[in-house]
Amino acid sequence: MTSIYDYMRENASLLGDQILSSFPPLQGANDPLSPLMDDILREPLPAQKLAIQGLSNFLCKNDSAKVVGECGTGKTLMSLAATYVHAAGRPYTSLIMCPPHLVLKWGREAFLTIPNCRVYLIEDMRNGGDPSKAHGVVEVKMVDGKAKRSREQFSLSLLRQTKRAAWLKAHPYPVFFVMGKDKGKLGYFWKHSYVTGETGTKMGYPLNPETYTPVENPGQDGGYYFTADFGKKRISEMTERPNKGTRIFSPLWSADIKRMQRMAPIEFISRYLNKWFDYGIADELHQLGGDTAQGNALGSITKACKKTMGLTGTLLGGFSDDIFNTT
Repeated sequence: MTSIYDYMRENASLLGDQILSSFPPLQGANDPLSPLMDDILREPLPAQKLAIQGLSNFLCKNDSAKVVGECGTGKTLMSLAATYVHAAGRPYTSLIMCPPHLVLKWGREAFLTIPNCRVYLIEDMRNGGDPSKAHGVVEVKMVDGKAKRSREQFSLSLLRQTKRAAWLKAHPYPVFFVMGKDKGKLGYFWKHSYVTGETGTKMGYPLNPETYTPVENPGQDGGYYFTADFGKKRISEMTERPNKGTRIFSPLWSADIKRMQRMAPIEFISRYLNKWFDYGIADELHQLGGDTAQGNALGSITKACKKTMGLTGTLLGGFSDDIFNTT
């Protein structure tokens, strides 16, 4: 043997047995499939059927799973079908977060895959806005083979007011809520909140409105922030209550009530719809890693959903932080 390829060919059988021993398949080629597989509107390929059944089997014992496959392997189809097979004929709700340009594509895929399903887009939560654009939760319908927004809409708050049992009784079929990750984390407008010193040594300095003292700049030794330093940054500091009291977080920014009032839908879902959804699907999982707004959105999905699936074709990028918050 003169190369690694010679070694792989010579020991392929042994290496294959070792892999199967260390990582037994979730669904064997000869294992029985769920009869619900026949109800799926688009018949999956044989390999896809194994993945769908394997996902369903895995979710029976675990709360989260990952679907990792190259572009074109059918991750969307397999994840949608897995919810249907795992639900075993029961009505259910699913929350899907995906890139913004794929929301209608996910709606179309759901209609073409799951029998007798309904699809809604979670657009935003706001007062006002462009009346020519969709707001709130908008139903999606198939028109001439394309998924399009309809005029039927309601507020996301309605889901909070509607108990799960009441929703499932009124909607005895699979329901998918699709949300673009950009709108999911779109929160309220904010402004800086500080007092400007007018006398003595504090003149001109931005002051913390709780303590009326200049705000220390950690980037400078013994220095303080000037008004020009604030820019578009949200600045905060830890302050101590009088008489050696507890330390508290003191933000120097607040909501701007003069501008459009809105709330990030994913934050609302995390706060008020705990385990309201049966399944959560996070598309392009590799983009949701790290301590970012998108990474926090992934955590909100796992809180709001009983079972979660993450989809990606590039789980690893070579660094450990590529999978931070996704494992």
